[in-house]
Amino acid sequence: METQNTTDQQGNLNRSGQNESKPASSKKSNKSQLTKDSLEFLRIKEAVLEAEETDNTEKIKRLKKLIAEGNYEVDLDELSEKITRELI
Repeated sequence: METQNTTDQQGNLNRSGQNESKPASSKKSNKSQLTKDSLEFLRIKEAVLEAEETDNTEKIKRLKKLIAEGNYEVDLDELSEKITRELI
């Protein structure tokens, strides 16, 4: 039985499981994905740095007072919506 040797576009020798390597496009794909991820990270970082700071001091005081007095009630509809959004 004779085995035929061929070379692919990257010059790799192909013979029934010998000398085959991953195509160069696989490495390029990984590099471009890293670049996309890096750009997304930078975009998010910039958005965080530009975001306005919020002072929740009064809200926290009000909630602490309601809890201490036993008058705080959880809005179950709002809670379930938030949980659902987090799961999706």
